[in-house]
Amino acid sequence: MNTAPALMNVMDELQVPLQFMTSLAIGLLLGLERQRNPIAKAGLRTCALVALFGTICGLLAQVTQSTWVVTAGLLLAGAMIIAAYAGEALPEGESGTTTVIAVLLCYVLGVMVWYGRTQHAVGLAIAAIAVAGGVALTTATYLVSADDFRDRVKSEISEVTGLTPVL
Repeated sequence: MNTAPALMNVMDELQVPLQFMTSLAIGLLLGLERQRNPIAKAGLRTCALVALFGTICGLLAQVTQSTWVVTAGLLLAGAMIIAAYAGEALPEGESGTTTVIAVLLCYVLGVMVWYGRTQHAVGLAIAAIAVAGGVALTTATYLVSADDFRDRVKSEISEVTGLTPVL
């Protein structure tokens, strides 16, 4: 008895829920990073919902065979987050730009997940979190001396490779 066709049917049925869960996870991760900033107008819930919205728009665009659904969704998500910042005075040095881009990125990554670019979407989300978390990295540089940092990097390289780097 060949169970391969039955297994394929189960996998096909799981594909759509997995796409939505992946999209939700990407949004939650990006939102978690944004949540750390008390000034940000989008955090955990907003980013998760926007990523989910992107996946839904991808689904609707495919069903209706119209790319305008994705375009309209992107415009709507952008207008929503920009409107959240409109007319509000922000502290010196804060523009809200990172949050606006993070929300738009959540949307686009959600669309990418729907169209089967899940690995790319996850990779980009991780890269975005690393870049957006740059504030933490900048702050950490003031807490650790250059010599301590170099010694730690040498130790890690040595432990992983078995070689002693010359830094």
